[in-house]
Amino acid sequence: MNYKSSRRDLLKNVMSFGGLLGLRSLAAGLPASILLTGIPSDAALAAAEALAPPQFLLMALNHTGDPISNNCPGTYDTGLPGIYNNPQASMAPQSLNLGAKTYQAAKPWRDLQNAQGYALDRTTFIHHTTRTNIHAQYAGVMKLMGSSRGANGETNSPEFVSSMLSAALAPIHGTIQKQPLYMGGPSVDYEGQALAQIRPDALKRLFPALTANDKAIRDLRDTDLKNLNNALKSGGSRKQKAWLDDHVRSQDELRKLNETLVQRFSSINGATAESAIDAALIAFKLKISPVATFYINFGSDNHTDPGLGGEAEGTVSGCATLEYMFKRLVAEGLQDQVTFASLGVFGRTLGKQDGNGRDHNLNHHVTVITGKHVRAGVIGGLQAVGNDFGAMPINSVSGAGSSGGDISLDQSLESVAKTLGAAVGLPESALQKRIKRTLNGTETNVGKIISAALKTV
Repeated sequence: MNYKSSRRDLLKNVMSFGGLLGLRSLAAGLPASILLTGIPSDAALAAAEALAPPQFLLMALNHTGDPISNNCPGTYDTGLPGIYNNPQASMAPQSLNLGAKTYQAAKPWRDLQNAQGYALDRTTFIHHTTRTNIHAQYAGVMKLMGSSRGANGETNSPEFVSSMLSAALAPIHGTIQKQPLYMGGPSVDYEGQALAQIRPDALKRLFPALTANDKAIRDLRDTDLKNLNNALKSGGSRKQKAWLDDHVRSQDELRKLNETLVQRFSSINGATAESAIDAALIAFKLKISPVATFYINFGSDNHTDPGLGGEAEGTVSGCATLEYMFKRLVAEGLQDQVTFASLGVFGRTLGKQDGNGRDHNLNHHVTVITGKHVRAGVIGGLQAVGNDFGAMPINSVSGAGSSGGDISLDQSLESVAKTLGAAVGLPESALQKRIKRTLNGTETNVGKIISAALKTV
């Protein structure tokens, strides 16, 4: 995608809903919805205060079937004979702590704990299945293999997990747009339409144009705040006035915002995973969108990978990207406000394969979730399946893999989605409305929130 189209698409999204509404929102420091509908009622403000503070969500999506699931905690110390671990020295098994337990994982994960210990103290590795081993089913997995629903539970409007969560989080955060920011990696749909990819460096080029005329921005801000204050004079409550005072930005804050935006965006170059992280965190601060998606390479599609060298290189670089992300979260003061999750189309076989590579695995995938509300650990387990290995049913309370687990394999993907939704602060009722399956002609809730993976639910 060229720069002009990327910038045009971003402008179209950010400046939607009434031309300059997006710019007005940034200038005043108020959600765009407030500029349209006014200050929320006392009841609405009280309801919002009762909810746990929502999280922004940074999602690494992949359609290649990266072997992240072969080398993370939960695959090295299963006791199952025949699991083939990567023989490269850079992937030697190491012990690391997740909560109160010790696990074995490839060395890059241990190195990550050494570098950013706080991150793995709030990371869970969920072993589950996506029920497919076909690349072309990427969109199907993102739509929970037929279990995602439209905004009002419509069966004919399946939605990507990232878009479902973005639409639900947007009004809570008061972001300018409901769509996620698609900043790299495989495609993302929103309400049935493919989103245009926004290069991270397009954001850098956009904001100098928005801040070039400070007087015009200040005029927009003053007009909007005057209108809101006038409305409150005629009937606003003390609670509403306090809310407005807490949310508006002073003139000095606005000028500092303009200066720091340009400075922070100036370091963004190209469309790497690191640049996507940088751009996403700034976009979260500006409340452009509550969700951003990108891609981290953990080894890619490694059918023929002599000595699993490519897998080793990808795991080292993938964990390095995560380390960069965690450092940037701390630098931006967002480590308690942003949740990270990975989700792919399938995992890879765990036994030794012909050609010294790994094949697609129908029965095993690992989703990594890191965030303030996440309990460190490993969820689920492995078992022999045919001539290879796959995930086990999950006990939602203990997190253990068990043949008698209350989360069956054919509902584990939906359970991951509901658990992620709970981790970013969405109520279970909202998740149940969007995640269902038609069973015997009846719409039925499928999947459970894995309480063992969360500090709060």
